[in-house]
Amino acid sequence: MGTDQPRARLWNQIRDEFIKIVSYEIERVSLSLMNRWSIIQSHLNKYFGIVRTLQRAPTSGYNVEDSVSLVHIFLLK
Repeated sequence: MGTDQPRARLWNQIRDEFIKIVSYEIERVSLSLMNRWSIIQSHLNKYFGIVRTLQRAPTSGYNVEDSVSLVHIFLLK
């Protein structure tokens, strides 16, 4: 679909596709899916922002696993 479609149409299509994937009708309306996604998205944005910061300025002596541990420490703050 184009990028200039109304928000309601987009979320109705997302809901329809989700129903196809899970193979049963869900009780959530598209607005509740949109609200739930906004919560998930804010957490993802925070996580990837921290990951990106660590990638740009890696800590000397840290490997990938150590850096992931740092991300978890930052998220707990």
